[in-house]
Amino acid sequence: MTPTAADEKIPIMPDSWSGLVRNVALRDIAPAKGYVADENTWQNLWEKWHDDQSEPPKIDFNKEIVLVATSIGPNRMFAKPRLNEEGALLFAPAATLLAGPGFGYLLARIPIEGIKSINQKPFSH
Repeated sequence: MTPTAADEKIPIMPDSWSGLVRNVALRDIAPAKGYVADENTWQNLWEKWHDDQSEPPKIDFNKEIVLVATSIGPNRMFAKPRLNEEGALLFAPAATLLAGPGFGYLLARIPIEGIKSINQKPFSH
């Protein structure tokens, strides 16, 4: 079977981060649009979701965004973003299905070149 343009993938760059946060109220700071495109939002998200006091990784928001997904419960998340030749990015993360406190998250840095929409919503940077 020959892959189609809809099957073309943007690989998650080596810098992707996932984890668990016990305080479920902190899930509310996840951006509603599903991605981070500025330094202030990135700094705040990283500080609230990481209790190890580490500095957030450097992101060049002129060339990259960070896709954000969460899942209720202590679940691990994974995803394979796909970009077709029309510039439509599909980011459909999945998670394990454990019950319990907190939430799981996935942060994935990807290049913005060629992206016109994310999950069928216009992308503006």
